[in-house]
Amino acid sequence: MRIEISEYRMDELKADVEIVIVVNNELKHRFIKEKKALKRAGFGGGQDETLHLPEKGRIYVGSESLKSADIRSAAANAVRALQGSGYKSAKIATYLNGGCPYTLRAMIEGLLLGAYRFEKYKSKKSKAPKETTVSLASHDNSGIPLESALHTLSTA
Repeated sequence: MRIEISEYRMDELKADVEIVIVVNNELKHRFIKEKKALKRAGFGGGQDETLHLPEKGRIYVGSESLKSADIRSAAANAVRALQGSGYKSAKIATYLNGGCPYTLRAMIEGLLLGAYRFEKYKSKKSKAPKETTVSLASHDNSGIPLESALHTLSTA
């Protein structure tokens, strides 16, 4: 999977599917567009719980908190849930824990871990998004400058 970091806002990015992380069952942040549909579907927003709304081009995944381990796991599960969906590209916003850029690193690690498949001996390969764009505009309107993001990612 190829991951691109972008300074563009989520609504300015083009992708086949949007990954939205629901943190601590909070349905009030700006990227959650289908609150009623989530409630009707029984989406509780628990850790790693996913709900794919293909007609809306979104997948929702729960995270108990903004801690790096929870965000990493949620991102990985979102990508796993998209296996076989036929989407070629995905986009996701940045989720920062009080402005801490290391949550961004954990999210990218999760995206890569979720996309990994050992398929050397399989005749039919699974299909997952080949490209994911990470918007540096955060779910809480805080965001992170590109230089800080690149520095955080390069010091891994």
